[in-house]
Amino acid sequence: MTKKIFNNEYELITPGTMGRDFGKKDMVFCIIYCAEGRQYENYDYFLNSPDPKQRAKANLKVPTVLTISRQDGKRGFVGGNVEPYHNTLVEALKQELEEEINLVNIDESRLELFLTYANDKRHITTYIYRVSYEELLEIDRISM
Repeated sequence: MTKKIFNNEYELITPGTMGRDFGKKDMVFCIIYCAEGRQYENYDYFLNSPDPKQRAKANLKVPTVLTISRQDGKRGFVGGNVEPYHNTLVEALKQELEEEINLVNIDESRLELFLTYANDKRHITTYIYRVSYEELLEIDRISM
């Protein structure tokens, strides 16, 4: 198993290895990622500007991630604890997606393992779920 220390606190471990095998608390998170977000497309200021550079912003495509409000008032990604009744990390992640943003029936083939790390108490695995801009808008709509 390859290990590498990050910030003197976390270490990279073999992807997909469950923390409970090491006596640690498992957590799983999902970064919902859209490569072509269009944050300015509905702003009249940009659409109607006499400045062509400002008008171009109306069609600007920017990478966008979905975050949620946490209980402590900060922003974060969908996810949480892996419970003992979960057989896999993906099973736990799917439950968190449904509970937190009402997203059901995700296409598991589009889940990409992004990062897994651990400290002395936790083993945290993060996945990326890539979506189109239209899918991102739909996720935002159903999570309200």
